[in-house]
Amino acid sequence: YFCEVMLCMAPKEEKSLDYLRIILNSLSYLENDKRKKEIIKSVMEMRVCVMSGYMPDLVACRSCGIYNPGDMYFSICNSFLMCKSCLNGKYKGYYYLKSGVSEALRHIVYSPMERLFLFQISDNALVDLSNITEKYLIQNSYTEFNALNFYKMVYN
Repeated sequence: YFCEVMLCMAPKEEKSLDYLRIILNSLSYLENDKRKKEIIKSVMEMRVCVMSGYMPDLVACRSCGIYNPGDMYFSICNSFLMCKSCLNGKYKGYYYLKSGVSEALRHIVYSPMERLFLFQISDNALVDLSNITEKYLIQNSYTEFNALNFYKMVYN
């Protein structure tokens, strides 16, 4: 799956050392069982999107500018956050982010490469993080990944 994502997202015919670094780190963490596979998958998906020019705005609510770790909503299509009071049921297609999920997304997007995989998240929030990063990658790559579909079929 990681290789299929890189084939789709990495720039062609130019050096892409950061892409190589992220896939090698991801594979190393998988091999050594140092992180949960869902964390590795989420980091790889979101960071590859960021490196490919699809960086979401996760700093604060797009409307009022409040930085709030809880009660935030993320639009995969628009790539930004809104707080509960600004969203106010007016908009569709926003995903509720538990506090741990919004912080994990911020960490993945804004952390230096050396610290990319170094965060903790509850198992419950990890499921949400994995779903959001996967949908974000699929939305921005315009690709259904065969290896991901196979992985899901075998995993379930």
